[in-house]
Amino acid sequence: VLNSSIFSPDSKLNRFFKKCLFVSDVKDINILEEISDGQLVRYFPSICNLLLHIIGTNEGDQEISQSAFRNLIKIVERFDEYTKVTDWEQERDYNPKLISYLTHHYTNPDTPCLPYEVLLIEWSKLLKDRAQNDLIKATIYKYSFFLFGIMNRSALLKLHLGDENPEEIPRNDRFDPELNEIREKFINSLVYRHKASPLPLAFTNTLALWMKDMFNFMDRGAVFDIINFFLRNLSPNTEEDNAGTTKLKLEFLYRVCDYEHYVPLLLPQETEIRNPMSFITHYWKRHYLTGHLIHELRNSIRCGPEIRLIAIRRVRDLLWKHTMDDRYQYPGKLSKIAACYLPLCKIIITFVNFIKTSDPEETFEWLQCWIWIMKNSDNKIIRQWWGMEPITFFKVITEFFEFILKKYEGSELLEEIVIVLLDLIEIICEDHVQDLKKPLHFDIIKNISLLYPMMLQLSTTKAHINCIFLSLRTFVFMFADELFLGVHTPFTEQITYWILYHGIQETVGQARSATSIFYNCYKANYQVVGDIARMNLSTTLAVSKLVNETEKYIYLKPIFKAFVSYAKEDPDVADYEKWQTRISHIIGRLYRLIQYNFSVDTITDPEVKAETISRLADESSFSVNLRVNWLTRLYKFHQSRENWEEVCQCKLYIASMVANYLNLNHDTTFWPSHKRGDFNLLCPSIQNEPELTPLVLNESLPQTFSDSGLVGLLDGATTALLNLQMYEMAIDVANILAYIYNTTGNYQQIISVDLDICKFAEAGFNTNKT
Repeated sequence: VLNSSIFSPDSKLNRFFKKCLFVSDVKDINILEEISDGQLVRYFPSICNLLLHIIGTNEGDQEISQSAFRNLIKIVERFDEYTKVTDWEQERDYNPKLISYLTHHYTNPDTPCLPYEVLLIEWSKLLKDRAQNDLIKATIYKYSFFLFGIMNRSALLKLHLGDENPEEIPRNDRFDPELNEIREKFINSLVYRHKASPLPLAFTNTLALWMKDMFNFMDRGAVFDIINFFLRNLSPNTEEDNAGTTKLKLEFLYRVCDYEHYVPLLLPQETEIRNPMSFITHYWKRHYLTGHLIHELRNSIRCGPEIRLIAIRRVRDLLWKHTMDDRYQYPGKLSKIAACYLPLCKIIITFVNFIKTSDPEETFEWLQCWIWIMKNSDNKIIRQWWGMEPITFFKVITEFFEFILKKYEGSELLEEIVIVLLDLIEIICEDHVQDLKKPLHFDIIKNISLLYPMMLQLSTTKAHINCIFLSLRTFVFMFADELFLGVHTPFTEQITYWILYHGIQETVGQARSATSIFYNCYKANYQVVGDIARMNLSTTLAVSKLVNETEKYIYLKPIFKAFVSYAKEDPDVADYEKWQTRISHIIGRLYRLIQYNFSVDTITDPEVKAETISRLADESSFSVNLRVNWLTRLYKFHQSRENWEEVCQCKLYIASMVANYLNLNHDTTFWPSHKRGDFNLLCPSIQNEPELTPLVLNESLPQTFSDSGLVGLLDGATTALLNLQMYEMAIDVANILAYIYNTTGNYQQIISVDLDICKFAEAGFNTNKT
């Protein structure tokens, strides 16, 4: 049997070939439905080219052109299903044999209207035709990549096979102006169809790729118009559809933006901020695609976590691609790109409370984007933006900085983030120093001050620690009044600890930097207040903590030695002799603290050990908390040896400090200052105890410093006195308790105390009698 290479053995296919050039009846086209699969595959390129010819020559005959268009889709579907024979091909979205047709077999038909126009026209008609079933429309969505491929191939062949060099033809003159209207009608039909039934996500992605391809050879302004028309008109029918529509738009934009020349399209104009209220809208007009992307990202916040995570990851992926693109690694390139995304940072700050409470994975993605944009943006544009924000904005953003540091604790990116935050803190402090100095905005200074110890705690490398020290030095002198004269904050205590902590690490340069900033903190405290009490308290606490935490505390001595030399050689300090006296006094005390701490655990002689602990308590007078801790340790030591008189004295010392504290604390009124003389009668040496200063109110004190704690201490002293059978002193202590209960109205306890006094008196009488 002889087989012709020109004529098919299938009679129905031969009939189509004979009638295709002059089709007068749709039956001549619909006969393709009856041909065998084998013949369809063998003659697929010819069938497709002829159907495109029919559509192009019969554009005015709706019945014939529509029939040819529908048969084209059906032929493609049958070909795809028949030729996908391997598992690898089954898993692919696009059949490589269909792509092969577009690449090697497609040619533009000799017709008045080429496929890049007529396919859009016929597609639009079919989408709006309610008589057509949804199956054929779904098939078109599935094979839209093939149709769009024909359109792009057709347009490119028209350009490159023409008489003129396409590169010499202006983009807006390359195609008939009516093409823009045809494309707009097509997009309009898609929007119309979406209202009846949501567009498939896969089709939206293919549509985006088609539009992205058009940037290469068509008028880009016209392509922008199509994108804008599609996004603005693609709206959800109901609130329930909002998430799905937002996802469609995000995936669409991601693929449009994932374009080789996306950045040149992104940067048509210089970035400038004029009004923070219209910040986002203004950027949208200047940076079109990014504006749309950020707008849809903002819309995603109202959707579920799944959509939000997709949205922010799409933006993150684009930022990552900018970073990895070799074309934008030159100085200034990334800063211009980052500036286009700056509205996203404002959105993140606006919804910061929502982002903080989101899923950790989602929160991390938001923070990644924010950090990338702020890191790569030019400080000039950040200053423009922040310069137009109200001063209260910085309270929110400094709290956000703290949140970032906590989230990235232990991360490899942490130290890079610290550098970014230091730059941003510098902008805030330099540009808004006068506003920040107003008492109304002290919370912002407090927030910034507490960032420094947090950054020092989290940083490990010498370079980053020195960067923090440099920034801290500027901050301390810029806001010395607020830090040392105003309301007490944990800043001095925390920053002193971390300065000394990094100073005792085994790095000479780091120790030198730590000593310098440590001295600057003391100098700022003295210049503002004329005293160094606040820094003395902080340093005493820091040294005591370091002594108990690390064996490296012995390296504190070289720091203090260098500190004293700085103080001696500094000519800028007012009242130099007073300054020297105060410095010598605190350094001598710190040396003794280190010395006693070093020896206390190694002493075996009980009397020497008790004396050393007592000295440590005396040397800790700058800190009530430390003094109480050492006195507590002392009375426990004596209690273990049943030295009840010493136990009583320690408890009365602590009780005296608690009573003094309660007198300073205006929230309590039951302990008037004249009652302190009662302690002097019980323990005469208490009168040499210095009065507590208001600084004690800012210390983190134990539960002992309360009315119940005071009562507990006095009860403990009474027990010790009873063990010694010192009934007269026990009665004196009980009288103090009775006074407290009487003042606070606790009459039931007064009865109990009075009964105890009677028992003590009777026991004392019997003891004296015998």
